[in-house]
Amino acid sequence: MSKLRKLSFGLAGVLLAFTAIMPVLAASSRMVSSSTEGASTAAGVMIILVYGFICLVGVLSVVIPVVALGITVYFIIDASRRDFGPHDDNQLLLWILILVFAGFPIGTLIYYLMVMQKYPLK
Repeated sequence: MSKLRKLSFGLAGVLLAFTAIMPVLAASSRMVSSSTEGASTAAGVMIILVYGFICLVGVLSVVIPVVALGITVYFIIDASRRDFGPHDDNQLLLWILILVFAGFPIGTLIYYLMVMQKYPLK
């Protein structure tokens, strides 16, 4: 399992934990706020901030993997269009395997630094 997928599952677990904790926080804020009005306002703001954070993490856990996949696919297409010289087929296969198995941050960074700067497009 790739690191990005593990991170996505971890973030989903955190979201589920926050979702399970929120009713408890809301109930406790109602008990505290029955005595003062300022406490209820602070608790309401806290609940809104926590839900906003949950939504932000949820959106990012979807957007980041989609962008990473898009960049990796772009680099694979770029590798198929490069002229690697006399060992064209072997290097093409090597770079596609590196891009697929090394993953988004490592494989694409290595490909960018070692290939995109040196070899021209066909």
